[in-house]
Order: sequence, then structure tokens, then C-alpha cells
Amino acid sequence: MKHDNRNHEVALKSKDPCAPGTEFVLVAPPQSVAYRIDQLVVLEYAESWLIHSLMVGGREQLDPTIVPIRGDSDELRNLRALTCQTAMDVEVTVEYVRDMPRKGVPFAAKLIGTAVP
Repeated sequence: MKHDNRNHEVALKSKDPCAPGTEFVLVAPPQSVAYRIDQLVVLEYAESWLIHSLMVGGREQLDPTIVPIRGDSDELRNLRALTCQTAMDVEVTVEYVRDMPRKGVPFAAKLIGTAVP
């Protein structure tokens, strides 16, 4: 069986805690390969996060009729986003929706996609 080396993952992590009720924008810098985002996986406390936006090259990728989306939603595991070219940023706007701890928690997720030749 051949190994599929087309999978591409990009980490998204905030340096500081995201305060409850505040939207926070994380930017994944341009990558060395073009890739299409297939999933956004929130790594910790997924049920405590809302995803308000997923922008590829300045274009919204989430259906405006279903945002915000909970971080543990199946919609985030079945994305069909535009191909993110090597010079494009990906921006994700998130919100921590629990009230404890008061200072919030850091956001950690990964974008999983398919490298495009």
C-alpha cells in the first residue's frame, strides 16, 4: 500500500488565554505548499469554543447561515474550503464561551488539509 503524503496540517495556537466572550483572530502564516482545508479540529475544550469565521486569502469559507459554529461540530470536520495558495494567510476568528476560568484559556487547533500540486 502506498503512503499518501498529500496530507497537510497547520497548527493554530494562541500565546495568551482568550478571555470569555471576546472574539480572537488567529492567523496561520503562508505555507510552503498550496493546500485545501478539509477540517478544523479544536484540540482542547472544543465544546467551549465558537468559530465565527474561517478566511482563506480574505474570503470567508463558512456558510453565514450556520455561524457561529461550536468547536466540536461536525461541520468543521467536513469543510470544502478554497485552496490556500503559498502566499495566502488563513484567519480563524474564535470565541471562548465558558465563564471559568475568568481569564480564559489558550486556543489550540489544527487545520487538516490536502496538499495540492
